[in-house]
Amino acid sequence: MTNDFSGDKIKSLFRNIGTIKNLSALIEDKSNPIILISPLFGASKSLLVDLLSESEHQLIVLLPNIQMAAEFTVELTELGLSDHTISIIDFKPEAVQEKLTDILSREKFVLVSTYQL
Repeated sequence: MTNDFSGDKIKSLFRNIGTIKNLSALIEDKSNPIILISPLFGASKSLLVDLLSESEHQLIVLLPNIQMAAEFTVELTELGLSDHTISIIDFKPEAVQEKLTDILSREKFVLVSTYQL
């Protein structure tokens, strides 16, 4: 017996978790612009960003360090969000300026960086 755990299957399973359905409903409500949740672990962070990217055009994800930001960017790429992901992990002025220009030229993006941004 073979289990099919393709990206689409995993996304579907994630979206059908009761608490994720409740969170999605809160986000879609738009009456409360701030929603506090406990920390997410493992792939749940990237799966939630993937879900949010369907309805939200500009997302910012800040992580504790450069390594975590780089790894998270790879996870988003694996989920098919590479065209929308902008990662700021190089803080040299020229690199940051290039990323800011990239942000201004896009209508939809997921910005990934560190708390130090």
